[in-house]
Amino acid sequence: MKKFGPEYTFSPSQLESFLFCPFQFFLRYMLKLAAVDERDELEEDYTERGSRVHHVLELLERMLSQEPGNRLERAEALLLRERNSQPKFGSEIDLGIDEIEQRRLIRTIRRYVRQHDAYESLNSSGTPIPHLFEVVFGLEESDVESYPSLVLGTEADTVRLQGKIDRIDLVSGTEFPAYRVIDYKSGTCPSKKDVKNAIYLQLPLYALAVERIVLKHAEARLSDVGYWGLAADGFKPIMLKNWDNDREALEKYVTDVVGQLRKGRFVVDSCKDDCIQRCEYGSVCRIRQARSARKVREEEPSLELKV
Repeated sequence: MKKFGPEYTFSPSQLESFLFCPFQFFLRYMLKLAAVDERDELEEDYTERGSRVHHVLELLERMLSQEPGNRLERAEALLLRERNSQPKFGSEIDLGIDEIEQRRLIRTIRRYVRQHDAYESLNSSGTPIPHLFEVVFGLEESDVESYPSLVLGTEADTVRLQGKIDRIDLVSGTEFPAYRVIDYKSGTCPSKKDVKNAIYLQLPLYALAVERIVLKHAEARLSDVGYWGLAADGFKPIMLKNWDNDREALEKYVTDVVGQLRKGRFVVDSCKDDCIQRCEYGSVCRIRQARSARKVREEEPSLELKV
C-alpha cells in the first residue's frame, strides 16, 4: 500500500499491532479510529503515570552517571522536587488524584532502588553501567535529537523503523564491549515466549538499532535484552543466544510481515485467544464469527528466536 511504502517509518508497536491482529492494525492505523474514551475523572491515566515514572528514572540515572552517589538519597531528593513542582490548585478531586499519583510514584521509585541493588549483583564479573537513556532513532525530521532510522531490506522491500529506547547499559566481563537493552514496564511485561515467537519485536529491533546505529562505531556486541518490571521483580534478562544468525532472520521476517501489510491483508485473526477481553476495538470486531468459520491468515511469516 502506498501509504506504508519504503519512505514510511514504522514503530515496533505498529508491527506488533499487525502481528497481534491485522484487523486491529487496519482500524487503528488505516481508518484511524479512536476508541471511545469512557474514563471518568476518577479513572487512572496509565500513560501519564508511566511518563512521570520514566522521567524521574531518567533524571536519577543521568544524575548518578555524572556524579556517583547514594541512589536512594538521590531518588528521595528527586521525589521531593517532583512533589514541589506539582500544582497546588484545582478541585478537591484533582488535588486528591494528584496526591494518590504522587504516592504511587514514590512507592515505584523506592521499589526501583531496591530492584537496582539486586540488578547490580546479576553480573558476577562486574557491575553493569547505565550508559544512555531515552535514546531516539528514526525521527530525524522532528524537533527532538534523534539518530537515523533503522533501515531493513532493500529497494521496494525497504522498511524504515523508529523508536525510543528507555536505557542502554554497558556490561563488562566479555572479550568485546557488550551492551544491554532495557525497556521499563509499569504494567505487565510481555512473556519470554512471546519474544521468542517474535510477537513482541521491540527488544530485538532495539538491539539491532543499537548495534547498527547508536553504538556502531564502538563495535559493541549484544549481551542481552530485557524488560524491567517496575511493579514486579525488576529486570529479567532475555538472552538472544543465536544473535549472529537471528539478526538476519529477524530482518527477513520484518520485511515479509510488512510485505503482507502493504498488500492489504488485514484479516480478522488475533494470535491471542483472549483478545476480546482487552481489545479497545472489541465492539466493532467480528472475531467470534471469523473463528467459528475457521478463517485464518494465509502464508503467515514466522520466526522463532533462540532465547
